[in-house]
Amino acid sequence: MTTKLGHTAPVLLRIYLPEQLNERWVCRYEIDWPEDGWPAQTAKSHAFGSDALHALQLAIQKLGLDLHSTSYHKAGKMHWDDWNGYGIALPKEGRNLMRGDDAKFYG
Repeated sequence: MTTKLGHTAPVLLRIYLPEQLNERWVCRYEIDWPEDGWPAQTAKSHAFGSDALHALQLAIQKLGLDLHSTSYHKAGKMHWDDWNGYGIALPKEGRNLMRGDDAKFYG
């Protein structure tokens, strides 16, 4: 991503293996945001599913929504390598947030 000062900084994403939690499965993920006028921070979240694959799929989609909901995305200051977007398919209700290659291939 491009910071407010115009520097390029990585946004690190971590998705953990799904774990069974009673009758459901949970998949946790983290987003490491770089310092950009405030201290660097890690956003942590999770998604629940009926099985491991369902939890993983929902976590990936939720992570994608988190990225697409940022001011960096809205300003066009975040992308993945030479891909104009993040390479994450969003659920139907969030596809209006996609731009560039994401909208072209997943929209």
